[in-house]
Amino acid sequence: MAWSARSETPRSRLNASRDAVVVGLAGAKRASDSSRATPAVGPLSICRLAACPGLRLATPPGRDSRGAHDRRWQPDGWRVWQDTLVELDCRYYADRGLRSAIVLRGYGGDEGEVHRRHLPQVIVVENPDRLAAARTAVARGAQVIVMDDAYQRLDVGRDLNIAVVSAESSRAVRWTLPAGPWREGWPALRRADLVVVTRKWASLDAALGTAQHAHQVAPHAKFAVAHLGLSGFRKLLSDTPVTLGALNGARVVAGAGIADPDAFARQCRAIGAHVHLVPFSDHHRYGERDIRRLLHGRQAVDYVVVTEKDAVKLRQRWPADAPEPLVAQLGLEWDRGEATVETALDAAVGELTGLWNPDPNRGGGTTADLR
Repeated sequence: MAWSARSETPRSRLNASRDAVVVGLAGAKRASDSSRATPAVGPLSICRLAACPGLRLATPPGRDSRGAHDRRWQPDGWRVWQDTLVELDCRYYADRGLRSAIVLRGYGGDEGEVHRRHLPQVIVVENPDRLAAARTAVARGAQVIVMDDAYQRLDVGRDLNIAVVSAESSRAVRWTLPAGPWREGWPALRRADLVVVTRKWASLDAALGTAQHAHQVAPHAKFAVAHLGLSGFRKLLSDTPVTLGALNGARVVAGAGIADPDAFARQCRAIGAHVHLVPFSDHHRYGERDIRRLLHGRQAVDYVVVTEKDAVKLRQRWPADAPEPLVAQLGLEWDRGEATVETALDAAVGELTGLWNPDPNRGGGTTADLR
């Protein structure tokens, strides 16, 4: 697989052995303060491993492209998009007989546990040292590595970069750190081979408008548009499914320890629930006092609803005599460009499968094709 001409990592900085294909998503992060504007871009990467295990790294392991360990900057409000697309990629490759691994930093521990719960057949390795994590994944039998939150890691070679841009936050203040919330500005999209514009409550027209703006910045990239919404609920302990309709008109306490709790509350309101939001900081570690907050006035509400990241930390602590919370389930639907995404994923592993041949009848992925 040829190196992408748009990558900013020089070929000379990579190891001579061709041992990994990397797919990356563009990223911006912000401090875990929900009052600040949410950045528009969310990060991810994928590596395809050939016979020689290893990754091509140009800077010391554990140090990112900013050159320092910085735990102050937490995953942004659209982190859920990254997680959903990571899992979508793993499922796509599993359907093609490839063993995938997800490699992530593991801050907070909740995201890795969500992946393990959703994808028990996928290897999940959490380690700030991405090289060590990739080697661990290879030793455990991985053929494809999905490297989450790694677009800024210009020390890691990749063959396919995917940028995730939120339609809702694309109008936010566009200042980069330290003046603003973005890790990188719009020009970073020029490293992208594929841009996925996402929307939660934004209209399709707004998402297409964001894609058009991104196309002006990254004219060589392919484009797709996807919608992420609630698909249902499952009870925290029994895993009993609950339909969306059950919350229509219901009184709900929504607990959310994510970077953008308001977005979760808004999704619940969109299905007809009357929501009282109990926000927590991103990656919040729940204690007894927090559970009491969620249960306060429970006689006056119909349901307590939490995100999947919160469920990971609440499952072992929830009182047996309290009503089970509902855990929100998310679903992704492609508005435009699904075939474009599949073509990109197939091409990234074409040398492994030997099955990929470009199909001229599949979607072209230009912004004109999105209309």
